[in-house]
Amino acid sequence: MVLASLMVSGCGGGSASSQPDPTVRFVNVSPDTTSLDFALNDDPTAPGLAYLGSSADFSSVDFIAPVDGGYDITITQTGGSLELDRVVVSPPFFNRDTDNLVFSIGLANPNGELLKRAQILIWQINRTAPTGNKARLYPLNALQRPAGFENDVITLQTIDPGNPASIDNPQYSRPDIPYGQGATPAPLEIDSGVQTFIGRRGETGAALEVARTQFTFEDGGIYLAVISGIEGSSNSALQPKVTFIRLSAD
Repeated sequence: MVLASLMVSGCGGGSASSQPDPTVRFVNVSPDTTSLDFALNDDPTAPGLAYLGSSADFSSVDFIAPVDGGYDITITQTGGSLELDRVVVSPPFFNRDTDNLVFSIGLANPNGELLKRAQILIWQINRTAPTGNKARLYPLNALQRPAGFENDVITLQTIDPGNPASIDNPQYSRPDIPYGQGATPAPLEIDSGVQTFIGRRGETGAALEVARTQFTFEDGGIYLAVISGIEGSSNSALQPKVTFIRLSAD
């Protein structure tokens, strides 16, 4: 599917030639894929990324103005030829002096549920390291519900493992994250050190936890916080999880 325009809240880069070229990092968040090939303008830029795998770091790419053709991005399963998605990139994405995250989300085999199909998302992030004993999280809801159920909003929040009641009074929380949020979310700044995070859905006032993880955040760290997987999967590798992927600072 070709998306003619992608919008994002946040700052874009300028167009002066003295500014640096855009950078990009690719992440595969499609749980039913063995590996995906990401291509930029049909050049295999990030081949063979496993589920929750990413390209090694942000890489600079030559700036191409829209008037000169700009960019498009495709994803295919490694070893296959069928494009799962193709996106025509529109400004402010891939402007000069911008840092761009490109994800695949959704399923390569959605079994007729088109809203769950594999798609490409693009975000721009702030790679200036937070100061002091702080870390910055960019939350992504990529969780797939079982067949026949629509994907839902997810809350990412901390919990005190020794106090289950703390689920109702978390120190840090980003509630109701839309599935496949297209616009770059406002980041969540937290204390560095050991934190326990859960992903949950709220149903009729009750909290439904879908995944939990404990993680040590570094001072000044920047992280992609991914809630992903397939609810009810018998494959342990595909079951819901919260994953933190460290992103390099400028």
